[in-house]
Amino acid sequence: MGRPVVALTRCQHDRSNAEVEAAVRETVALAGGVPDRVLRAKKILIKPNYVGANSKPSESEIRKHAGRFVSCAEPTVTRAVVGIVREANPSAEIVFAEGVDARAPRTAADVFGWMDAHRLVDEFGIRLLNGNDGELVAVPVPGGGLIHRAVYLNRELTDVDAVVSVAKLKAHGTAGVTMSVKNMFGILPFHRYGSTFRNFMHTNYFRLMRVIVDTATTLRPDLAVVDGLIASNHGMDHDPVEMNVLLAGHDPVATDAVGAAVMGFDPHADFPTEPFVVSENHLRLAARAGVGTLDLPGTEVRGVAISEVARRFSIETEMKVTTEQAIGARAAAIEQAAVFRARRQELLRAYSGQYIYLRNGDVEWSAPTVAEAANRAIQQLPRGAYGLAIQVLPESEEIEKVAAYL
Repeated sequence: MGRPVVALTRCQHDRSNAEVEAAVRETVALAGGVPDRVLRAKKILIKPNYVGANSKPSESEIRKHAGRFVSCAEPTVTRAVVGIVREANPSAEIVFAEGVDARAPRTAADVFGWMDAHRLVDEFGIRLLNGNDGELVAVPVPGGGLIHRAVYLNRELTDVDAVVSVAKLKAHGTAGVTMSVKNMFGILPFHRYGSTFRNFMHTNYFRLMRVIVDTATTLRPDLAVVDGLIASNHGMDHDPVEMNVLLAGHDPVATDAVGAAVMGFDPHADFPTEPFVVSENHLRLAARAGVGTLDLPGTEVRGVAISEVARRFSIETEMKVTTEQAIGARAAAIEQAAVFRARRQELLRAYSGQYIYLRNGDVEWSAPTVAEAANRAIQQLPRGAYGLAIQVLPESEEIEKVAAYL
């Protein structure tokens, strides 16, 4: 197996849409073109990144800079990618899917409209899908998962043969950076993982970084395209930076590593070194899980050199959590997981099927639903009340592997 190839090209954000689309095509071609799995696939998932539009009350509230999106994958870039895939595989079923967390009265259809996705249906014969809708299926994570034995997905996504990610170049207040690997996390149905934004997964960073990897392992991008026309500094929906770049690769980890370097970060760094100031480096975890290769010196970067376009970004953590708080929260989660294992039978008698919050060896509270548990537990971290929110199940039935903490 040869070393990974990542294309890094310049593309001014103020170029016409036609010129941007041409630049995307050139970038994908430079990366090696459309991968064989996509060429042979009968069913293809294309996953854009719409997180910057998901909860907005109107289209006018979505952050833009110079007419381009700050935290959503640029519609012109996604259209170019859909066109490339359709031309390469004319007969495949293409599902264009995102977990759209729209707030009433707005709907997923509204968000798809704001992102100019509806026209892709007639233009390229694709199908739009909200990953939060429809029947959910527990899909085993290949290799057994880092922390989840299975991830819940919309049934329509369980039989795809190839995956294409269209991500955004962004800093992230929890994950450090967010591009192709983390983009896949957004496809999880939020009501199975919390109440908003899959927030039960955010109740401890040990869990979050691993479920990000488990999702990317289950739906591993075969082609990763990153829109860096306008990037987001400090966090995923924060300050715009005119980076004027595009990235593409067949290896999502290698592609994200180049993207991290473009943002001035060392992709090999780990907690608590910036950008990974509150959590582990999910790219390192993903590489260990076999999602891709993390070897920036050994990656062939085609196009422009990283040093020619790199700028130094920085991180503003979510809820202003400090590294010291993150260290305390991580230690508490690991300690309480050990308590849970030791007391599982006792806890099953009292709380079977419920969600509990273990702190200092005791059950501080219980909740009947993942939504209620998520809403309560997510507030614990900035208050310093460190513990572990977990569902009480027999080991044979658990999706989250408590042993992974130990």
